[in-house]
Amino acid sequence: MGRRAYACPRYGLKEDWREDPRTATTNDLHLCWDVPYEPGELRAEGFRNGKLAAVRVVTTTGSPISLTARLDRTFLSPKELALIEIFCTDLQGRPVPDASLPVRCRVDGCAHLAGMDSGDPRDLSLYGNDTRKMLAGKMLAAVQADRVGTAIVTFSAENMAAITVTLQIRQNSSAVLSASKA
Repeated sequence: MGRRAYACPRYGLKEDWREDPRTATTNDLHLCWDVPYEPGELRAEGFRNGKLAAVRVVTTTGSPISLTARLDRTFLSPKELALIEIFCTDLQGRPVPDASLPVRCRVDGCAHLAGMDSGDPRDLSLYGNDTRKMLAGKMLAAVQADRVGTAIVTFSAENMAAITVTLQIRQNSSAVLSASKA
């Protein structure tokens, strides 16, 4: 697709940029290419002083076939929140960046759903609703512990198997966290 380059600060303004720091940037500090869609792999390489400094590869994914969850913690105390990231994956387990399915959350046990969000500014539904639409194949759920015990959190989407995560709510989860990190 060709090469593009920016210099920062912009050349020719070196003397002026100390007085007005806004002139020392390259406008929005990123480069753009119009790339026609083709299935496959797109590789971007960044060079500094003629040497390869960074590589980023983006691969076309298949259709979303399953949900995956990632938790920030599995042990918590009453009143604490567990953050659960939910994302769609294809047959090879790769995240699908254009999935926008509605996902339902059900919490059973000693906790409740505090809220879900995908970051979509067009979605005006309440955060506390049990169903929300993904944006870019991702969303975040916050589950709050009510009392000591176990909570089972289930996420489901149409035509996909439901996934379940288990949260253990203990009186003092900080002791459990420090013991598990040792």
